[in-house]
Amino acid sequence: MRSTSNRNNLLRSTGNSPSPLPHIHDKIVELEAQLEELRRQNARLEEQALCDSLTGLHNRRYLIEFLGRELAQCRRYRTPLSLILLNIDHFGAYNENYGQSAGDIALQSIVNVLLGHTRTNDVATRYSPEVFAIILPCTDSPGARHLAERLRIATAQQTIEGHHFTISLGISTLPEYGGTIASLTHEAETALHYAKRQGRDRSLHHLDVMEPPHTLLKKKERAESIFLPITSDLLKDLTPIYEATIHGWLRVLEMKDSETEGHSERVTAMTLRLARHMGMGEEELVAVRWGALLHDIGKIGVPDSILQKPGSLTPEEWDIMRLHPVYAYEMLLPIPFLQPTLSIPYCHHERWDGSGYPRRLRGEEIPFMARLFSVIDVWDALCSDRPYRKAWEQERALEHIRANSGTQFDPAVVEAFDTLYKQGDTLICHPHDIQTFPALG
Repeated sequence: MRSTSNRNNLLRSTGNSPSPLPHIHDKIVELEAQLEELRRQNARLEEQALCDSLTGLHNRRYLIEFLGRELAQCRRYRTPLSLILLNIDHFGAYNENYGQSAGDIALQSIVNVLLGHTRTNDVATRYSPEVFAIILPCTDSPGARHLAERLRIATAQQTIEGHHFTISLGISTLPEYGGTIASLTHEAETALHYAKRQGRDRSLHHLDVMEPPHTLLKKKERAESIFLPITSDLLKDLTPIYEATIHGWLRVLEMKDSETEGHSERVTAMTLRLARHMGMGEEELVAVRWGALLHDIGKIGVPDSILQKPGSLTPEEWDIMRLHPVYAYEMLLPIPFLQPTLSIPYCHHERWDGSGYPRRLRGEEIPFMARLFSVIDVWDALCSDRPYRKAWEQERALEHIRANSGTQFDPAVVEAFDTLYKQGDTLICHPHDIQTFPALG
């Protein structure tokens, strides 16, 4: 009886008092809300730790983390990966002269240019106070070069607070077979360093940065002492193969671009005559011959829609067209036999005043063979019929060459060209010239 009474008393007591369960439920809901807010705050802090507060871009820490993930993808799927480092030229001086606030406005304006020209899967980051980095997944060297040039041109065209800025860019690319984050960033930094040393307002790929001449000479001498006795006989056997391959490439190019038909042979013959007149030896003439024949071989990499377009090219299409020397360089560089010829395909669109492409070389920075060839290349273009105009008279073309001495052309080469013309050499290719090129090897 007593236990029953106690139980009833307990039931009466419970029934008359508020249940603790709703109170506990409210506490749980409150704690969960607090935990969720903590998660959001932690996520914001983590995001802030990976972002630059001024520009809103990710920072260098994020860059390294993202590159690690992309590098794993690159190795797994055998895709290329490129990195562009971009430095604002003379930005420190601008900050000193106009103040930090003006500098911040300029930085944000240039960030807007970057974001306006990159793809959705590209990642732009702030690498250091004056340097930005752009990670380009699944992008090879030509693609990275194209974007770098677009960024350079777009920045130069911007007016920011009444000022024009230029940028220097260094590019590196990891091929499908791999590499490291350290090598990718180091090569981009090295290319950027050389872009600034060569006058700024230019983009350079790490492939453009050559070793010092004395280092290359030592390597060349050592290699020749080991391999020259072995390779001399092999080269004789390979000569017909090289000949056939190169002429096959030229036929492919002529099929893509009918305007080049016969042009390569003509400019080769004329360049050899001018080179002999300027005192080149037979060994150099061999390199001139192959370089002249292959000067436009990079156009194989230009889309047919651009090469064969009947009207004027758009600025974007011109950007792609101007990459053909780079395509030639990357096509010919792996072939040791053709490396001595590279200066013509790679540099014949450079200008004496530094306004050419792809590297904006100036004066004697341009290899001599390329300086010599560029005069002949323009001469042949002016003296040949085009779909949009008739060939110029020789005197008119000669006046054009003279007028551009010291701006487009090396004055010494123009003088030699002029002398040869006055001596009665019309510098128009004759059929027998095609048969009298220097022998290979």
